Amino acid sequence: MSDDTLGKDLTDAQFEALCERAAKEAEDVLGEDAKKATCGFAALFATTLSGAMGEEADALCKMTYDECLAEPEEPSENECTKPTESCTATVGEIETCFSDTIAQAKAGLADLPSCDDLGTEFEVPTDNETPASCEIVQEKCPEALE
Repeated sequence: MSDDTLGKDLTDAQFEALCERAAKEAEDVLGEDAKKATCGFAALFATTLSGAMGEEADALCKMTYDECLAEPEEPSENECTKPTESCTATVGEIETCFSDTIAQAKAGLADLPSCDDLGTEFEVPTDNETPASCEIVQEKCPEALE
């Protein structure tokens, strides 16, 4: 399949390959960083809710973080929605949107607060702006982004 292939023209096998490539790219780019950032935020959140202070808070946050990292990862399922007959986005446009979304997610991970932020004012990042490349796909093939 070429980058110019329309989403509506993908065979089941081509669509599955596209979906698997997107999942592999996400794993390659985000990988362990995603788990570390998610565990760091979860540990900070749990510690903040506990009301612990000072050294007790530091110890609780680190323990929660370490326990989270030690948990085995649940296998993720490639949940892609096959484009319908009305999808006029190309494979290239869809892949660019996926790549840009993954890059945006990686940048967002760096902004998540963690145990290092205990005792400081912090904000949870809320920049959920859609990458420009995905606006095109949303227009031509909204089901590809579900």
